[in-house]
Amino acid sequence: MEAHPDDILQAALRLAPAAREALLSLLIDSLDAEQDDEAEAAWRAEIGRRVQAIQAEEEALVPWETLRQRLRCSGPRCMHEVRSRAARSRPAPGADRGTALGWPIRPARRAP
Repeated sequence: MEAHPDDILQAALRLAPAAREALLSLLIDSLDAEQDDEAEAAWRAEIGRRVQAIQAEEEALVPWETLRQRLRCSGPRCMHEVRSRAARSRPAPGADRGTALGWPIRPARRAP
């Protein structure tokens, strides 16, 4: 008889945090049995590009709470809150409102 996923979940939730983390790692590894070498190389290159951009201060890190709020944010009420926050913020001299709110603003790229 096969165990029901809900039963397995409930048992896993009773484990200590370190044991749950180890179990999660094992489950993820089991899904990645076949490795796509091209995809892995592309991810390594992208991670390297992002690290370089952060170190060169071309990109800013966004605090988790800010990102979570952005992800949850939708609809007219949220846009009103974002606009109100932007209106209340005082950007540093030379900075725009997006940067003052912690949103990285990239300069527009020119077409070649």
